[in-house]
Amino acid sequence: MTIDKEETILSFVNAVRDVTRGLEETGIEYLTYYEVGKMDKAMDKVREAHGIVYQKGEHHEGHVYRAYHSDFVYRDHKDAYDEE
Repeated sequence: MTIDKEETILSFVNAVRDVTRGLEETGIEYLTYYEVGKMDKAMDKVREAHGIVYQKGEHHEGHVYRAYHSDFVYRDHKDAYDEE
């Protein structure tokens, strides 16, 4: 694993830990949007570093779209959405 990938994973794990620690110590009323945003940005970096993408969805007319509501998959998965 490369240093960049190790750092993105570490950054994500630490961001999640900060959020969960805050919840454990004070309850949800003290969870800040800043903490959630930080965790979301860290998740995006981990997804990019590891080739994790959105799934594709398809309308009846054959139009393929990015399925935001679905779980993520790896880029080589049969249902991976091609960004290009």
